[in-house]
Amino acid sequence: MKYVITLIYIVYIAVYVYSAHMTSVDPDRPLWGYICTFVFGVLAVWSIKLYTKYSEKKEKKDEE
Repeated sequence: MKYVITLIYIVYIAVYVYSAHMTSVDPDRPLWGYICTFVFGVLAVWSIKLYTKYSEKKEKKDEE
């Protein structure tokens, strides 16, 4: 399951980078900016969720 999550995360980062590039190349098309903002939001929320999940597991393990 970790590999699937890692693969999805890499795909999100690739889409984010491409949409950020297209936003700078063609600023007259706002769709790329919307995609960039949406993907950034998803990545930010997902990263915080994963960080808190694994930090809680680590704290439980350290307490034992």
